[in-house]
Amino acid sequence: MDQKPDNPAPAARPFFYGWVMLGVSTCAFIATSPGQTVIVSQFNTSFRESLQLSAAELSSAYMVGTLLAALPLVFIGKASDRFGPRRTMGAVCLSFATACVLAGRVDSIVTLTVAFFFLRFLGQGALGVLSGHMLALWFERRLGIVNGVKLMLTQLGFAITPALAIWLIASFGWRNAYALLGALVAISMLPLLLFVARDHPHEVGQRLDGDPVDEPLPRAIHEDEDPELLPTGHAHIDPAFTLLQALATRSFWILTFGSPLMGLIGTALIFHSQPLLEARGADAGESAAILRTWSLTMMAVIIPAGWLADRLPARVLFSFAITLLLASSAIPLLPGGSWVLHASMLGFGIGQGFIAGVGPPTVARYFGRAHHGAIRSVVTFFGVAGTGLGPVMLGWSFDRFGSFDRGLQVFCIMCVPVLLGGLLLKRPEAPSLID
Repeated sequence: MDQKPDNPAPAARPFFYGWVMLGVSTCAFIATSPGQTVIVSQFNTSFRESLQLSAAELSSAYMVGTLLAALPLVFIGKASDRFGPRRTMGAVCLSFATACVLAGRVDSIVTLTVAFFFLRFLGQGALGVLSGHMLALWFERRLGIVNGVKLMLTQLGFAITPALAIWLIASFGWRNAYALLGALVAISMLPLLLFVARDHPHEVGQRLDGDPVDEPLPRAIHEDEDPELLPTGHAHIDPAFTLLQALATRSFWILTFGSPLMGLIGTALIFHSQPLLEARGADAGESAAILRTWSLTMMAVIIPAGWLADRLPARVLFSFAITLLLASSAIPLLPGGSWVLHASMLGFGIGQGFIAGVGPPTVARYFGRAHHGAIRSVVTFFGVAGTGLGPVMLGWSFDRFGSFDRGLQVFCIMCVPVLLGGLLLKRPEAPSLID
């Protein structure tokens, strides 16, 4: 009679569905393209010529639309917490596709500003928030590296979509081109949301990271600062901060101000790259090369940054990122040719890669997932607002003083308190764990 082996081989783990959700989250982030500057900028000439707008009028409409777009994001986060990112994202994608159609029908600066509001709110803002929320509901231990993979693939997508927009404009006219971009968003995302996406691992009988029950979390993530919060070997306990509880912590504001500062300074440097070159006697056409320095650098560091975010305390990586952001603001104050701006973009690309790698995972780990959508939407609110203010601040410096130096000096000063705060960053004591 056959005997059973004394030590049977352990059963193989089932395929972790979270890897599928990584693909859905990445597609959702790429689908924000029609609301991102990389696509909107391809329509700038068409907007100005068709609506007879000056460059200043167009920039003002974009700034107003962007700033207003940040305001309602918290409602998107709360809806995602209540109804789940899958259904919320479906409604946002349909609305976003409609906004793209309307963007192709604008006939004045007023309607253009309204179109910018919806494009930025639904695309860059809402769909971006939901993409990150969806990923955070599936990953914990690996969230840093997974978020890095998503952002790297998104950068590759953003490298392709501008060329697609240019081809659509040339082939169908700019008005139809925006409508077609909206149709692509709906066609690509709605089937994924209907037939593929799931809100939580338990819907397919799995857990965060695909781990079995009671598998402990790595010490580097949860116990480097407050070991008593999660005893060694304890299964994951979600901190479950509400939005108001998160807003009352110092760590929330330290993390939150890193995002808008990065967007504010980076958008300003990129938006004004041509006049910054001209001020140094360099060819303005070299701005494309400067943007490549930034883009390629960020793509190179984003996955290593995510890998480190799963292993090192957030305060170390966050402070390193802000230090590089400070350097990227200070370097253009030095004398020299175009190499100075390349060096600035190199520092900014590394800093942005680390902020993107450490910020989203740390928000989820520090404040939990019960109200993650609402909490993340507030962080995104400040980030979106920063992208609208940065170019105006640097442009005002040039108009008022005939130089970008004053604006760059202000950027350096703004980095200092955020850097000092980063050195104090630590995991807040979770309400769910307080006796």
